[in-house]
Amino acid sequence: MMGTATPSTRPNFKVIRAPSGSRKAGGRSKSTVLGRHGIIQNRGSRRRFVLETRERGGTSTKARATARDMEEKVSTSGEATSSNKNSTAVYDLLIIGAGPSGLAVAERVAASGLKVCIVDPAPTSVWPNNYGVWIDEFKTMGLEDCLDVTWNEATVFLNSEEDGKKTLRRPYGRVNRKKLKSRLYEGCLKNNVHFKETLAKSVENYTPKSGGSVVMQSKSSGKWENLPLGLSGYSKIACGDGSELKGKLVLDATGHAKKFVQFRDDYDPGYQGAYGILVEVDKHPFDLDKMLFMDWRDDHLKDLPELRESNSKIPTFLYAMPFSETEIFFEETSLVARPIVPFDELKRRLDARLKYLGINIKSQSEEEYCVIPMGSSLPYVPQRVLGIGGTAGMVHPSTGYMVSRMLGAAPGLADTIIDVLGGGQPKIASVPSMPAEAGNPAGASSSQDTVFEETGNTATDISAEIWDTIWPAERLSQREFKNF
Repeated sequence: MMGTATPSTRPNFKVIRAPSGSRKAGGRSKSTVLGRHGIIQNRGSRRRFVLETRERGGTSTKARATARDMEEKVSTSGEATSSNKNSTAVYDLLIIGAGPSGLAVAERVAASGLKVCIVDPAPTSVWPNNYGVWIDEFKTMGLEDCLDVTWNEATVFLNSEEDGKKTLRRPYGRVNRKKLKSRLYEGCLKNNVHFKETLAKSVENYTPKSGGSVVMQSKSSGKWENLPLGLSGYSKIACGDGSELKGKLVLDATGHAKKFVQFRDDYDPGYQGAYGILVEVDKHPFDLDKMLFMDWRDDHLKDLPELRESNSKIPTFLYAMPFSETEIFFEETSLVARPIVPFDELKRRLDARLKYLGINIKSQSEEEYCVIPMGSSLPYVPQRVLGIGGTAGMVHPSTGYMVSRMLGAAPGLADTIIDVLGGGQPKIASVPSMPAEAGNPAGASSSQDTVFEETGNTATDISAEIWDTIWPAERLSQREFKNF
């Protein structure tokens, strides 16, 4: 588990505190899902996967609600007790997105007894991504059984010279997407995670208010078995089916869509682009015990001056996973460029490379168009909505890898959420408290008497504590060193 850092020890890198009460607007009108490290589209013989984002809106006017409006509870099965489409269920944690990180956090938090809901329009769909990972990283997380093909070594060709070939003696593997998803999904079901099959349209955040000002209580006043709404506040998700969900915390796990976590206005990443195909061939020249990690050689372009010139400006490499003598995955990849190398250009370069190698394609079962934002600034830290994976900027800023990083971060994030909400001693400096009632200790009054005020995406002490787990000082230092 990664160590955490207090705000006072956080290094001053490209982490910008969110302005008070602000909600940034902007972002691209369309974004994409990841491929090997991510995928825009996967067009097989029958399926096409596309994820689009909506533009984020501005701050709405402040509104008030009381806890009496939120008396509908979640049943032990995880379903709302009312079947009314407009009814509101109350959860400890709402997660938007059923990708690897969202499922991993949900399973662990729900296993502690907290009520968790995942909002995703197709939570049981198969991930289209071709994930490649270093096997030692998956073994550390106990996920080695979720690899379907492995290679003992990885090969890199820097150029065509005699000393241009390098061997990485580190086993590499392809993730079995169905098995990994089944394992995480079944763990969620076992721990009574509720799945809401719809889109999350918007998030509103509310903070407790009393007499026009928030009354603060020191953490030394004690811990709780389950943090009440009168202390935590809540967030409300408006769903595409017309229903609403309420929870003490919201985790955005939507990947690079960055739909609810706010990034700086100067967010301007480079992009890793890749075009890939899974094919059946007559034969290929690659060793089945080694995967081709990077092949930067450009011999195949010697008689193609136009492609050779464009490649000299922004070079691309071949990434290949040989599964058998006749089945292989090829991907032409631009490590990073701004703007992204067009997919038509990547496809032309791959076609030229395969023709030069004498590879005859008999059939094609998958086609991938991949784009991965690389580097630039992190999200505003902290903010009210939490993030993990692509939406928290966890992609490696120099390589584009992310799967092992986000799955490795999930337990620490989940444990901090459990600690804050489910009975552990909170590490926050102070928490909102209700005025004492007769016969009740300070802070123990019913949350039904609490008045809430919408406060945009401004961080609370609770969300700040959790963001410190997502981006501790050590991780920030590592990212800054690798950023560009």
